[in-house]
Amino acid sequence: MHKGIFAAIVVSTSLFLARPAFAWGDEGHELIADIAYGMLTPHAKATANANAMLAEDKDPLTPTDFASRATWADKYRDADDRNLHYQATKQWHFVDIEISAPDINKACFNFPALAPGQLASAGPENDCIANKITEFESELADPKVAARERLMALKFLMHFVGDIHQPLHSSDDHDLGGNCEQVRLSAAGLPMSLHYFWDTGVVEALFRNDQAINPSDTFSNFADRIRQSLTPAEITAWQADTDPKAWAQQSFTIAHTVAYNLPPHAACTLGEKPVEYPVFVLPADYQTAAASAALPQIEAAGVRLAMIINRSFP
Repeated sequence: MHKGIFAAIVVSTSLFLARPAFAWGDEGHELIADIAYGMLTPHAKATANANAMLAEDKDPLTPTDFASRATWADKYRDADDRNLHYQATKQWHFVDIEISAPDINKACFNFPALAPGQLASAGPENDCIANKITEFESELADPKVAARERLMALKFLMHFVGDIHQPLHSSDDHDLGGNCEQVRLSAAGLPMSLHYFWDTGVVEALFRNDQAINPSDTFSNFADRIRQSLTPAEITAWQADTDPKAWAQQSFTIAHTVAYNLPPHAACTLGEKPVEYPVFVLPADYQTAAASAALPQIEAAGVRLAMIINRSFP
């Protein structure tokens, strides 16, 4: 774990003024990808494998570099006007395990199997992130799979391994994974969803705190320092756990104990008509606890993404 990262974490409301949503996805996903890239074997980086696959990809949705392609799955989901990609893949980004009655099988539509000969990229829309990681990893590791599908598998994996480690992508409290919980970071702060805070706020807070130590820092340099601070014991422990279902359960535990450990507030209600959700202020200790919980998840995601790519190109 990046030592000293929590010495003086301050989440400023100014981080959320007039800026786009980066999600655990743009900059957060790029951070995870940069951590992973530094852990790839020379063979996995080599011309015949991950680097060449991405460099030869003509898809214009993102730049072709490794970190940028980690954001591709979000862009693919949202790119088409008729929402074909959105409807087909939107539920692949999460697994909504209910806090009140946790059941990963129900949350994942009982883990539907692909039909014989069916590609993972054409799988059923009612599926979840844990199942898709397993399917896409199987394709990426199989040289008999068509090159175009292996490329799709790599790009989906680069994103989904990050998503599954975001606690609110593996949990739900009848609030759309925190999307209808409206929060502020201070009494005068702008409202945002709880999901947005976890997607964006904690990543920005970690980076801004690192910049306090290294004012000219970049996300790539930040990723280098995170990776260099990992201990062999941490890497071994994260690599020993290879089941995406277990990763989802670990994220769910953090959601249960940290993300949804909220101060008393009027809960949001979901219905057919738009509602004005109550807004409440997140205490400073909650914001610090969130950042403290998020960093090991980012680290684990980077380690496990590298593990999947390395063993796909042995």
